[in-house]
Amino acid sequence: MSGHVVLGRLALLKLRGVVRKHLRRLARRPAGVLFAFVGTAVAGSWIASLGVGRLFARTSGVDVMEPGFVRLMVLSLVALNVSPTSGSAGSSSSPRSSTGCCRLP
Repeated sequence: MSGHVVLGRLALLKLRGVVRKHLRRLARRPAGVLFAFVGTAVAGSWIASLGVGRLFARTSGVDVMEPGFVRLMVLSLVALNVSPTSGSAGSSSSPRSSTGCCRLP
């Protein structure tokens, strides 16, 4: 058994709430929809290339275990993970930081 029925229902409701929250955030600006589309396309093509790449593998070319290549891939993953956080509520570019709503007396 996977657990109580109510816990499964709670998990589904939480998932639905998270999806609705993200869709509302994306719909605020047209740029959000555009970035979501581009990000999904890039991630989907990368994942597809992992599966399809084996079909068209060459014996010569870039060695994927070469240290420079590995560093480049790690750097690109770090850049992808850091870039969405630049507009979060905790950053200095947030509109909330200029309102003074949370200043101490």
